[in-house]
Amino acid sequence: MGNYFKFPKKVSNPSIFKEFIKLKEVYQKIIFLVKFPLLTFKGAEYLMKNPPCKLKALMVLNKLCNFINRICSLLCIFLSGALVFFISIEVFFRYIIRNALSWPEEVSGFCFVWLTMLGATICMYKKSHVGVSILVDKFPSVLQGFFKIIVYSMIIWFSYLMLSKGILLLKIVSQQFSPAAQINMAWEYSAIPVTGIIFILYCLISILNYLFTGNDTLRGEL
Repeated sequence: MGNYFKFPKKVSNPSIFKEFIKLKEVYQKIIFLVKFPLLTFKGAEYLMKNPPCKLKALMVLNKLCNFINRICSLLCIFLSGALVFFISIEVFFRYIIRNALSWPEEVSGFCFVWLTMLGATICMYKKSHVGVSILVDKFPSVLQGFFKIIVYSMIIWFSYLMLSKGILLLKIVSQQFSPAAQINMAWEYSAIPVTGIIFILYCLISILNYLFTGNDTLRGEL
């Protein structure tokens, strides 16, 4: 690219020569700005192809994610059963006994909220959220990794909003109770900051896994 921009060896007018020098400096800066990201990508590609020794700390973090995912999976199984149980009670008393209860509906709502949020963390762990990658898949592997890091960074930012605003919301609803079951509403809304924390943890470790191993999958072993 530099061969297309040649400067004259001798210039009669000094002012014109100075303008050429300034233009050359601007040109070199532009070339640097163009080449710098490519050099950065090549460096990242080299690290992925020649990773350093397996980090014990990273392995521990992956095992922590695996443990959290198991806890979330067990809680989702329990909440699914509880949701079916309380809805069955509501249906039985409403249509069989003809004396509807109000508290099973509230408890079912609590279970549904937590089931949805914890289910989202499981999808994050398994990388099974819906995504459109038809365009990114056409890029080289290094650029694909670059876009992955951007996506994870955006998820971290959104999860931070969930965490910070969720804590503020807990302060507002901490003195409120459900009408029938008399359950503190903080128990329901606490699912928002908890999910935000788990999302941030999963995304950070996914980025570290990709940088050091070339694979962003969360797992117990590297």
